Amino acid sequence: MTEDDFQNFEGVGLKVVCATVGLFSNNRDFISSPEYFGGIPHPAVADGEGWHIQSQEANLRIETFTLEPHSDLDGSFCVLDSAGASPRIEMREERVTACGDWSALEERTLDRRYSLLGNQGVLFRYLLTVLERKGVFNFHACGLTDRESGTVYLVLGERGSGKSTLLLAALESGRYLSFGTEIIHSGIEDGRLVFYRGCLRNNVRIGHLLYDFPGLAEKIEVMFADVEDPWRTKVQLDFSTFSVPWEKIEDPELVLVIPRIEEEVPAPRIRRITRDQIGKVKRTLLENLSDKINSLALIYEEIPVGSLDSPSFLKNRTEFVDSMLERGRIVTAIDMFAGPQNCLEGLMP
Repeated sequence: MTEDDFQNFEGVGLKVVCATVGLFSNNRDFISSPEYFGGIPHPAVADGEGWHIQSQEANLRIETFTLEPHSDLDGSFCVLDSAGASPRIEMREERVTACGDWSALEERTLDRRYSLLGNQGVLFRYLLTVLERKGVFNFHACGLTDRESGTVYLVLGERGSGKSTLLLAALESGRYLSFGTEIIHSGIEDGRLVFYRGCLRNNVRIGHLLYDFPGLAEKIEVMFADVEDPWRTKVQLDFSTFSVPWEKIEDPELVLVIPRIEEEVPAPRIRRITRDQIGKVKRTLLENLSDKINSLALIYEEIPVGSLDSPSFLKNRTEFVDSMLERGRIVTAIDMFAGPQNCLEGLMP
């Protein structure tokens, strides 16, 4: 694709924290679909306040804005939707270009999260790299604050680790607020560690709210329709009523949490890493920051996607982790193995 190919494309601006990206396409409906930007109601939620899980809102708080002729953007994501065309994706730091019959692929894919615009797809991971170039680093984590002490808990975890279960338990308890449910944005400002408020939606299994945390379902006033298997059915729900009121949290007292949550664990097993041993979690932090950028193998179940990572990104990430460990007021790190009903015991001092 050349610059001339983009001249007649329509576009929309996307802003995440301090980063701006132009999303362009010859297919306006594709880039403005509520399926990815907003949400399409899920039939499993009776009151309509739940959405299908592919929306970007599960990961990022995205503001859209109108593009002006000479908008100053940090990056561009350009989609040429052409019937019968073979898919091809070119990824550079300043621009991603994707050519192919994307409409046909959208129709036949099984999981739209792993697509061009889905919340586990190419656009999502590109947005993370643009943020990194702006000095904002992105943990695969949820963030909690203790209402009484103000202590921040950064709950780190890969897929299936149980961080969402811990999040649900914390919100049901009433003791904690959240500043992000899946991606936690962080940086260094004026020599101090800062966290930025992110998205407060989350993809959850209905079974967790029906059987593990029914009190939380009442608090967010969600009613579920009959579903065949609530443990295999995920929906996207809004937990913004539990949000912190600030746009950023500066220089907090910080506890790192590395959970493993499984059903029917009779008592939590907790290992605490003291402040003078905190360097032991450096690898965990670095791998967590890199997780979402370099872990996309396929989109549409058939198209291989190369990593958006680079040595320069990894270097910057490493320097940020070093600064975080040096400048952050990290009290302890908690390695936790627990069940849904007892996982909060490990957070208490």
